[in-house]
Amino acid sequence: MYLYFFTVEFGLAKQDGELKIYGAGLLSSVAELKHAISSPDKVKRFDPDITCMQECIITDYQLGYWYTDSFEEAKEKMR
Repeated sequence: MYLYFFTVEFGLAKQDGELKIYGAGLLSSVAELKHAISSPDKVKRFDPDITCMQECIITDYQLGYWYTDSFEEAKEKMR
């Protein structure tokens, strides 16, 4: 569940070296989106072994956001 949450709902990926948002939870909340992009210390490299241990918060902003260099990399790491 956590990996789904921090990818499909709150995921980020790089495109041409810039972070882009693809998670539906971020795209549907302007306030959370602003929080995510204004908190670079909370943006971490996606590692399934670490990401799956992060708490999912449904009543407030997330404590961390996870990115990959591409969708292909995310797919490979999930395997």
